[in-house]
Amino acid sequence: MKEIVIRRSFKKQLNLTFMATLMVLLSFFVFLMAPEIAHSNTFISLIMAVGFVGVIFFSICLIYIIYGLLKSKDILKIDKNGFLEKSSFISGSYILWADVKSIVGYTSMGQKYIGVELKDSEKFLKSLPIIKRVLLKLNLKLGYPTILINLNSSKVDYSETLSSMAKFFDMWKLKDK
Repeated sequence: MKEIVIRRSFKKQLNLTFMATLMVLLSFFVFLMAPEIAHSNTFISLIMAVGFVGVIFFSICLIYIIYGLLKSKDILKIDKNGFLEKSSFISGSYILWADVKSIVGYTSMGQKYIGVELKDSEKFLKSLPIIKRVLLKLNLKLGYPTILINLNSSKVDYSETLSSMAKFFDMWKLKDK
């Protein structure tokens, strides 16, 4: 089979940029308006904290989205030896089919993902930088697969991509026997 390359959709990425900007502004508004919204000091502090955390979180998201908009266009490359997944901040590693245990469709909070379980997750985690390792361990504790491939910022069909990955993996398993 020929290598498959899935790219980001510029239009979808631009839409995400707009939404993240809106969330930063909304969080900043909540932070500034806390004294007007709440009438006790406890609630003012709580609302300001929520606004502050929102500004920080959504600003980080916005920076990552803009970086993705300007830099990396490919979010998934699939070939006969494995795949390179770059759909999120905690991804970016080339995974060999030999290291894959299973590939499954996965849905969480209305979002569809391609879930990849590895034969040795610990070995994979040790090869990652500390921040990615910590974030992936949090995902694992929440019951998610080792690798979640998010195709929401692409134009491709989720089912078609899942099927293609499964075919590549099945071909590798047959070749390996």
